[in-house]
Amino acid sequence: MPSIRKLLTRARATRQELEARTRALPIDPVEYAAAKGLRITAQQAAILRALTVPPYSVLVRAAHAVGKTWIASLAASWFYDTRNPGICLTTAPTHVQVADLLFKELRNVRRGDPHFLPKSTRLEENPNHFIHGLTANKADAFQGRHGTALMVVFDEAAGVDKVFWERARTMLSHGPNYCFLGIYNPYDVSSPAYAEESSGRHTVLEMSALDHPNVTERRLVVPGAVTYEQVTERLATECKRLQPDEPHPWNAFAFEGVTYLPEDPLFEIQVLGRWPTRAINSVWGDSALALLLQPMEVQPNWLAAIGCDVARFGDDRTVMVVRRGRSIIHLEAHRGWTITQTAQRLKELAAEHSTPLQHARAIPIYIDEGGLGAGVVDCAGLGSERFAFVGVNSSTTSNWPGDFPNLRSELWFLAAELARDGNLSMQALPLATQQQLLAELKAPVFVVDSMNRRVVEAKTQTKRRLGKSPDLADAFNLACYLPASQAVERVTGHL
Repeated sequence: MPSIRKLLTRARATRQELEARTRALPIDPVEYAAAKGLRITAQQAAILRALTVPPYSVLVRAAHAVGKTWIASLAASWFYDTRNPGICLTTAPTHVQVADLLFKELRNVRRGDPHFLPKSTRLEENPNHFIHGLTANKADAFQGRHGTALMVVFDEAAGVDKVFWERARTMLSHGPNYCFLGIYNPYDVSSPAYAEESSGRHTVLEMSALDHPNVTERRLVVPGAVTYEQVTERLATECKRLQPDEPHPWNAFAFEGVTYLPEDPLFEIQVLGRWPTRAINSVWGDSALALLLQPMEVQPNWLAAIGCDVARFGDDRTVMVVRRGRSIIHLEAHRGWTITQTAQRLKELAAEHSTPLQHARAIPIYIDEGGLGAGVVDCAGLGSERFAFVGVNSSTTSNWPGDFPNLRSELWFLAAELARDGNLSMQALPLATQQQLLAELKAPVFVVDSMNRRVVEAKTQTKRRLGKSPDLADAFNLACYLPASQAVERVTGHL
């Protein structure tokens, strides 16, 4: 085993070799990348060059899988190696994005650098020369940092709160030793990044997947990045091919000699790297609503489930929805009911819709247990072998935390997805009830958070817009609910 002295000597030699290589690196960022043996795309080269000319501040809206985080880490590495003393502060909305994305790429760019602190988002040669990764949740961390050279990098910048933008602006002076880079997928037009683009303080660039070498050369030039096949598949399903004699709207684009019009705003965001030309904030699309109105024959082997939204206030309704398999077959609403009345009626509905096939399995009754709902859940009592009162708290974490931050958002979107896939119909309900339910399903909007998860607005906001609580829709969503452990039944049809 090597002695401590030998280990220290080896570490000192490694640092000396690193310092010698660093002194030999060119100051031009594109030449810097080449000297390190790193291949960059033309789009990435444009980003690096923009950091060397006034205003030394660059915003980049980027498509998916075009190397935005990698080029952000390379820019930070370039600044660090060409300014000593010099400080680079990097941030993203979450610790995972800082540690597992941005700093992971930085470690790839600077393989073998002994100045990385173990298990830390910090690369430090000395107190006046470091790169530090901060999570954008405490604005005080971006305060009072000044120096002769300073760079600030916002990865996933659309999710970075406005106060961080303001703090960064106060720390950055003018000149080539003060740089800013914000890079992001352009999902949310209400984000600070959208407003910053029109401020005149930045050079604004765009990374479209159509210009990536994997796509333009129709082969895998950059492993792990967007591919030609992915782009052409999405072109076929999400865009309209325009004929030469057709009007060409301003948001049309050309690809391989053909003009296309994007019909899905997600194509504009994820492929073109553009802000969407129309909102993507409707939970229920027109096609899903239309499919929900299609007739569907109830099969004998389809099992029943019941959803119940319990009234919390005098003007709200207690609503019960019965689903058999893929068909919504019953909906009823009541005002002023007590907990006991509600529990008794749910038991009656379970008995009415039980079949010999279902006897081996209790009918699940999903009850919103917020407020008075918890009292209903406690009233299961006798006969519970034929039904199961299941409390559902919509404010808890989603079963699919990578897609939704809370169960409320999951409930809304999974019901809509069932309809969009042709697996849900409410044609069996009376026409007037259908119209009332449709109005409530159309009401909620959603935003995409900094982790690209869909977040449905709070019920209070929907109620303010509708003028009433969306009780019918909430009970409908509960009737369509399946815990993650039963999600396979969505596929087999035994909903």
